[in-house]
Amino acid sequence: MEAIRSILQDRAGKRRTITYAKLASMIGRGARGPWFELDELCVEEAREGRPDLTLCIVSQETNLPSKYLGQPLSLDDAKRIERYFEDLETLFRFWVER
Repeated sequence: MEAIRSILQDRAGKRRTITYAKLASMIGRGARGPWFELDELCVEEAREGRPDLTLCIVSQETNLPSKYLGQPLSLDDAKRIERYFEDLETLFRFWVER
């Protein structure tokens, strides 16, 4: 879990996303979910009052996360996609300014 947190903090601080496949290869696991550790990380970050680090993990095919706010993110849902990018920007600003 700490390896994942460290990788995601680095990416967010550089204003970059990372694919599930790339993250999986960096920590030595398969890219297919479920990723229970990401759910746990999301909860921990919220508990500490920090933006959700898991927002910077995206699908290679869509450049969007597979889940957003606990629900699958559909390409047809423009409103949620717009909100995702707003939250992603908040995440980036948080880690760039640290």
